[in-house]
Amino acid sequence: MSETIVLNLPEPPSVNAAYRNTAKGRAKTRSYRNWESECLWMIKGAKPGIVAGPFTVVLFLSEKTRKDVDNCLKPVLDLLGKVGVTEDDSRCYTVASTMSPDVTVGRCRIAIRPKTDDFFPFICIAERAGKAFDERETL
Repeated sequence: MSETIVLNLPEPPSVNAAYRNTAKGRAKTRSYRNWESECLWMIKGAKPGIVAGPFTVVLFLSEKTRKDVDNCLKPVLDLLGKVGVTEDDSRCYTVASTMSPDVTVGRCRIAIRPKTDDFFPFICIAERAGKAFDERETL
């Protein structure tokens, strides 16, 4: 199995709250820019490594979040590319988003791993974020 990078970060903004309309088009909101800046510093300090090529990502949010889990994916994927953990979100082969009882309110856990030939693109999501990508015995 390939190594998984796990990041524990502040909860991302919903894509609905990430951008605003301006006279020149769309622009990031202040809350999105603040979240992105905080996460960039946290990730750079952690030096998690790089996933080259196609990858799989799972976003875990708190069960108590009021956000739609799917609306938080785009900011996360863009952040991973911007900080250099992945090459670009266009390389994302599989993506999933779920709630987990072991993620603190206002936080998220992101699990990223390279796509491998032996890794089926459908992911069975663990009930708890702490169990993400545990190796399973094949039937």
